[in-house]
Amino acid sequence: MDLKEEAPIDVVEESAPGEASDSEKIDVETIAPRDENGTLLDECRILLSNVPKFLGYKGLKSFFAKHIPNFGYKKVRQVGNIVYVSFDQAEEAKRAVEILDGQVLKKSTLKARAAPTDLKKTIEKPSSTLQLADPESLRAKTAKSIVSPLADLPYPEQITKKHEKSLDVALKLTRTMQHQQSLAKDRDLRKLVKEVVPSAIYSHYRNKNEFTVGHDLDGQICVGFVGGKFSENKHFVIPLGECNLMSTQTRKIVEDFQEFVGESGLAPFDEFARVGTWKMLTIREFSGDVMMIVTLFPLATEEKFSEVKEALAARYINLETLRTKGFRVTSLYVSVMEHAGDVLKYDLVAGAPYIYETILGCRFRVSAGAFFQTNTVATATLYTQIAKQCGLYREVSEQPYKTQENVTDDAQPAEKRMRPAENGEEAKKMVLLDICCGTGTIGQTILANYPQENAFCIGVEIVESAVADAKINAEANKLADRSCYIAAKAEDAFRSIKYYLPPGFTLENSEFIGVLDPPRAGLQNSIVVACRQLDTLKRLVYVSCDPANAMRNLSDLCRPTSNKFGGVPFSIETIQPVDLFPQTAHIEWVVTLVR
Repeated sequence: MDLKEEAPIDVVEESAPGEASDSEKIDVETIAPRDENGTLLDECRILLSNVPKFLGYKGLKSFFAKHIPNFGYKKVRQVGNIVYVSFDQAEEAKRAVEILDGQVLKKSTLKARAAPTDLKKTIEKPSSTLQLADPESLRAKTAKSIVSPLADLPYPEQITKKHEKSLDVALKLTRTMQHQQSLAKDRDLRKLVKEVVPSAIYSHYRNKNEFTVGHDLDGQICVGFVGGKFSENKHFVIPLGECNLMSTQTRKIVEDFQEFVGESGLAPFDEFARVGTWKMLTIREFSGDVMMIVTLFPLATEEKFSEVKEALAARYINLETLRTKGFRVTSLYVSVMEHAGDVLKYDLVAGAPYIYETILGCRFRVSAGAFFQTNTVATATLYTQIAKQCGLYREVSEQPYKTQENVTDDAQPAEKRMRPAENGEEAKKMVLLDICCGTGTIGQTILANYPQENAFCIGVEIVESAVADAKINAEANKLADRSCYIAAKAEDAFRSIKYYLPPGFTLENSEFIGVLDPPRAGLQNSIVVACRQLDTLKRLVYVSCDPANAMRNLSDLCRPTSNKFGGVPFSIETIQPVDLFPQTAHIEWVVTLVR
């Protein structure tokens, strides 16, 4: 098989008139200004310190409009209480330092000075990823050390580390909330942090893996993980090695795809030279279904693109691969990506358009670009914890600590441990608000395991395709008559929430419970304010895969009522860490807020 494209004609660019040749160029370090410590300074960039931490771009823009209204600044970046501002001209940067130094902003006195030069920008990039200055010094890096840094620790010690990390974040959150007067000085949120709920399995658990196609340190074609930082002009690929986060089947597909790339005659994409074809391989694996997504750099012609797709289909949508190679691909997609920020569009090449997964008795359809938790077994545990915090379930027995030897990959212990809550009193009508619901997984697993007719789920999601999937999943799980999914902003949906309630449910006779599972970056302020202003919402369960990043949202949900943050504030009741990512430093939080 040879899909090789015709070699492009080399174009040699001559220097523009008056431009210095490489031998004539002046070393920037010999002429650039320095501070009193000898640090190189950037003449067009300033550094502001002691800036209020949560001021944001709008606040800075307003401040600059008042004090340096006609200055041509082009880039503003805030890191904590430090702000970097880039100007069009060195003279403007110098003048801005003089004007802004000593100004008072929200009771903070600013300090302004010229910013140090970003030396990484002055280093010439190599012409190819194959050009590494000192490859031998990089050989100590392995996929295991990069992707699963805690792999060599016994699992109980990993859990201890994650508990300590949770306590550290809780302490920072305590100080932040006390500073904004949303937490009493004698309270310590560390006391609310529960023991980490472990994952039932801690190897071969990832159902989604993304691999880079490139060259290893020896210049050989490799499909694996990136080993160097692009910003440091080091970009190479490390083979999977001893990393055991992925399944055996996924590993076999990676090995075969690496062989396929080598046979294709098309080169891996070179990040520095910006040439080549193969960029990434993504594998999603659920209960016998395997989706393979190949990401390419744009090919020269549509004909060549068609050839590549035909070759991929012939190789991978083939029942013989199960017998001869030990893997089976059921769905094959191709996506084209020219720049890192491109929105990916998925082109179904062959096989089924979807794959399916089951959690706590509910079956979900997963499309190529849909979000789904990467550890299916631990997700059942996570959703059980969310249900507990919502008050919709009770635990009938404690989960015994599991070892890798006595747990199988398809184990879902949480499903067997949870039963509908029992209450001698007449059950009150319950409305579960699944905010940022995605394809409806959280709300539907809770609802399916709480069969009383007095419970109803309203899912809100801004992505219309995800809402369409949620409705299809609700039909498949026989929950369509007990749920409603809305494609809208949360703040808009909340204003008319009473119109989505089923017969017999009213704002007065229903207890509203919210579940928030936002993206890693957290929520926009508008959603936080909408939750605060929804008076019927008395209990809110916030789920975060990055607790440090969630601090802003949590503190805003609890800060005192103001013009910006209306509604009665919440208070944090419990913090339950759950381990979804064994062998890594990551931890999931389930935070319960009440008012």
